[in-house]
Amino acid sequence: MSNEKSFNLITIFIILLLLFLGFSIAKATQNLSLHKIITPNKEIPNSTLEIINDCTNLSLEKTAYCLRDNIKTFYKYKVTPDYLDLNLTELKKQGGDCKNYADLYVKLIKGEGFYGEHIIIDVDASNAHAFAVMSNGNGYCILDELNVWCNQFTK
Repeated sequence: MSNEKSFNLITIFIILLLLFLGFSIAKATQNLSLHKIITPNKEIPNSTLEIINDCTNLSLEKTAYCLRDNIKTFYKYKVTPDYLDLNLTELKKQGGDCKNYADLYVKLIKGEGFYGEHIIIDVDASNAHAFAVMSNGNGYCILDELNVWCNQFTK
């Protein structure tokens, strides 16, 4: 085989390999938003005011993700009695369940100037789940532990 044919086969192989890798990466990331891919590492916040200041003057959706990114720095799931209202320090130290994080989100949401509600839904006859909803005139976001879903109102 001549050097030219070897070079052509190697070139074709490399091009096919690059195409395959490109399609594989595109397929693997098609359900990820750019925000989920590029999130800076945050330090654990010291206070709710620090979180509120970090997320001030952002759009509804960006505020929701900013709040979630701050909570993510210390999130630890631990079932707690529903009568316990944990403050940020207690939540960072011992963790909490969906109710505790929903309570914190609502406090932060209202601190950002958005409408916020704590929603509780029955899961079965003896269990429930809690999450927070934030809204403004343009749409709403659901903050459920470390998950965020946002939707714009159609006009």
